[in-house]
Amino acid sequence: MSSHFPNGSEWRKWDLHIHTPSSLCSEYGGDTDEIWEKFIANLEELSDEIKVIGINDYIFLDGYKEVIKYKRDGRLKNIDLILPVVELRIQEFVGSKDLNRINYHIIFADENLLKTEIIENHFLAGLRGKANLDPEKSDGYTWGGIITKDSLIEFGKHIHHNTPVEKRTNSNYLEIGFNNVNFELSKLAEILGEGAEPNSFLKDKYFKAIGKSEWEEFRWESSPVRKKTIINDVDFVFSASPTVAQAIKGKDSLKNQNVNSRLLHCSDSHRFGDTSQQTKPKDLGHCFTWIKADPTFSGLKQVLNEPDRVFIGEQSPIVQRIKENKTKYIKNLSISNVDGYDGRYGDWFNGIEIPFNPSMVAIIGNKGSGKSAISDILGLCGGYKSSENFSFLHEKKFNTAQGRISKNFEAKITFHSERSQKKNLNSFNSDDVIERVKYLPQGYFESITNELEIEQFRREIENVVFTHYHERENFLSFQDLIERRKKRSETEIDQIKLQLAGINENIVVLEKKLNPKYKSEIENKIKIKKEEIDSLVVPDLVKNPDEDKKSIKQGETVSRNIEGFKEKINSLEKKIEDFKEEKLYLQNSLFQIQDVLDEINLKANALTSSVENGKDILNKFDLKIEFNLTIDKDTVTDFIQKTNLRIIELRESLDENLDSEGNETSLNKKLFIEKKNLEVEQGKLDEPRRLYQIYLARLHEFEKQKNLLIGDEEIQNTLKYFEREISFIDNELQNEIKLRRNQRVELVKNIIQSKYSVIEIYREIKKSIDHIILQNEELLKNYPISIDAIIQIDPSFKEIFLSYINKKSSGTFQTIEGGDEKISKLIKDLNLEEENSLILFLDSIIKSLFEDQREDVKNSKDRNLEDQVKNPTELYNYLFGLDYLNFNYELMQGGKKLEQLSPGERGALLLIFFLLLDKDEKPIILDQPEDNLDNQSVADILVPFIKRAKEKRQIIIVTHNPNLAIVSDAEQVIYVEIDKENNNKFSFLSGSIEDKEINNRIVRVLEGAMPAFKKRKDKYYE
Repeated sequence: MSSHFPNGSEWRKWDLHIHTPSSLCSEYGGDTDEIWEKFIANLEELSDEIKVIGINDYIFLDGYKEVIKYKRDGRLKNIDLILPVVELRIQEFVGSKDLNRINYHIIFADENLLKTEIIENHFLAGLRGKANLDPEKSDGYTWGGIITKDSLIEFGKHIHHNTPVEKRTNSNYLEIGFNNVNFELSKLAEILGEGAEPNSFLKDKYFKAIGKSEWEEFRWESSPVRKKTIINDVDFVFSASPTVAQAIKGKDSLKNQNVNSRLLHCSDSHRFGDTSQQTKPKDLGHCFTWIKADPTFSGLKQVLNEPDRVFIGEQSPIVQRIKENKTKYIKNLSISNVDGYDGRYGDWFNGIEIPFNPSMVAIIGNKGSGKSAISDILGLCGGYKSSENFSFLHEKKFNTAQGRISKNFEAKITFHSERSQKKNLNSFNSDDVIERVKYLPQGYFESITNELEIEQFRREIENVVFTHYHERENFLSFQDLIERRKKRSETEIDQIKLQLAGINENIVVLEKKLNPKYKSEIENKIKIKKEEIDSLVVPDLVKNPDEDKKSIKQGETVSRNIEGFKEKINSLEKKIEDFKEEKLYLQNSLFQIQDVLDEINLKANALTSSVENGKDILNKFDLKIEFNLTIDKDTVTDFIQKTNLRIIELRESLDENLDSEGNETSLNKKLFIEKKNLEVEQGKLDEPRRLYQIYLARLHEFEKQKNLLIGDEEIQNTLKYFEREISFIDNELQNEIKLRRNQRVELVKNIIQSKYSVIEIYREIKKSIDHIILQNEELLKNYPISIDAIIQIDPSFKEIFLSYINKKSSGTFQTIEGGDEKISKLIKDLNLEEENSLILFLDSIIKSLFEDQREDVKNSKDRNLEDQVKNPTELYNYLFGLDYLNFNYELMQGGKKLEQLSPGERGALLLIFFLLLDKDEKPIILDQPEDNLDNQSVADILVPFIKRAKEKRQIIIVTHNPNLAIVSDAEQVIYVEIDKENNNKFSFLSGSIEDKEINNRIVRVLEGAMPAFKKRKDKYYE
């Protein structure tokens, strides 16, 4: 079931200013049958494009009646509507140099609504003209009676004969007569019934217009008030500009003067023109106006309420959009029984085929009429997969009992590309169907705007935000985009963190030395070492008996042997010490080399893994990366092997097993043997020499112990080492800490740069959205929104940070309340948009660990790191690793964040994003969106944004309130109903708002409440 124009209001070409061969001023070549045949043939040639014409033969309808006659005889089949138009000149500014001959047009309804005889008898018969002549040249001529062609001819003769011969340029008496007749505007209003006595014959069956020259060529300075009054009093303004650009310029000039700018670009044709060449002004078909309406008088009436239904240009806006995006516009929906269905569960949908307008479609009907059935079926065929959100195709409704009813029906949507998608009404969650529509079922809309579904709501917003990313084709979704960029960033940061961890360890070691206790401990160790040195007992001096010449010879041999053993012992002891140092050095060298190899292996494995992970993506495009990572470790391996062999040799040489069963080749075993030999040889000495040798041995041991205690700066736990440590603390520690901290800052800056590369995605998208918001500033004035790309600290940061603080130690963060207050203030003062602010934030935290920042602390505020923090290195890795920095966008509406909005406000916000900011051009299907909004939001948000959105995508709205269709100026209204008394038979009526049957259905749904239409009342039939 459908109206005469089931697709609703569509863009068609209209030309309401066409003169025929019968016109008073015509250049067609005469009013003959031959000329008329050519004229009709020309119109038929134009009728492939121009669907509505207005026949405008000044103050006579002869030409209109002739065109209608041809139409009745089967000609002009492609012209849908022919309107009679009367054109005359008003007397308002006669005599004015600038405002002479104002052409006034009356556009009457077509013959189906208004017979020609009524126009002639109740309008033309009442016209009375006045001579447009100077008094001295009128020769006393007066006008009286009904204006006819004969009376105009007589008047033309009179003027011609009273005009000097040299000024006679025209001998057409009819044309001369008409050109010198004008009419009073007030009298015209009376005839039309706009005065005290209404004209019931013409009421609501005409429009008024003035011609191009009257508003464009005259200077506004001449009687501007009266001129604007006349322009604002008419319904339309005609233009016959040579070009589209000039017509648009003229329309803009009207807007600039703040007057009626409902401009229709009409040809004002007076001649055929050369169809083989470009048409010129006054040529038939020279120009036209696109009007989005049924080709009816009621369709033209809609333009008064919705000026956007008019477009001046070579091509209508929607035609070009469909041409470029045929897969984004639903052409029709067909629903039928499956083969073999016997109708046992009802007729429901059988042989249903619903056409869809490419702009806005409103599906209306009473409760339970099947409105949501159409939206669910469109969503199902369009690839919407969340079947639990369907309201009609629900398991407790049409899809009950595992599809007992639904499986007997199938539907198919067809796009303007002729591509179609077919689905059984019991077939859900099919991965083989591409999502070609954006469907917001009522259930889903309610769920994501609920208080508990903020994240899901945010995901929907992200889907819209994602459409503004210029490289979105490379990613599956917004989350995919962010995760992949984060992964790249995290890989870079992981490498930096390896260096950061080492520096943090060094810093912690150094910062612990700032503790006065540490210095005090070192000073005590120095004192102890000195005491240990002082406590060493110098052996009593024993004189060398060999200094007595008489006894030299006696012990000469034994002494030489003893000295020989001593030299061997000293040599072995030195060699042992050298071997120990060499072993320690080689072991440390191997540790350092292994650290380097571990880091190289880690990076090599990461690189290999990255290449491996990327193979699947590259394979999709038949691409591959030739990867051959070669690390030549031969020299390193050889060095390690040789070093390990040397360490084994040293260990064997340093075997400290001193019993006789030990390694005979070890240095310690040799030393043991030499010392035994020394003892044996010393036993051969006489008593003085024996005592002297004991003295030397004791003196040697004394020097050895003293040297071990004194040590050097590199040997730990020695006096020299401790003294060097004190000197380092006093003179170098602060600079060394500063150096290390600066190194850490540089690493942190690298982490920041890597992290901020992710937020640049948010900022890039923000720029695009900001541009749209700025463009629609006026539209958004009642519902201001903003979006910001932000970096924020994770809410868990304070808790994690304070968990490292030792609450038993006095300091800035000691108490829970005080610590929370302090760290909260530092966060509040932090500007994450500035790199330096983040560095200062970290510095402030470190400073607060070393200095008690509490105002009530009167004593020294210096604090020690190990007292304040449980695990300093781990805390530093957390603070300076910046894992607590999150990236997101902050969505604001009227100054309120997303979490602060009510479900209704979130619903409004979501609609704005889909209707205004979503760059996806897929058809959007909304099931009763007004249910989630208050009346004010419907007026401020839903209506204006729907009107804006339909300029770029197809919108299908299911609504129980037809007022929404009216105020949004829906191009198509589909009234649906299910006859439950007639085996659940589904039916529909489709057409435009201006269609009388559709109009009646709208009123029926509104229970006849005509006053509810208010400012749109002129759209309806009473």
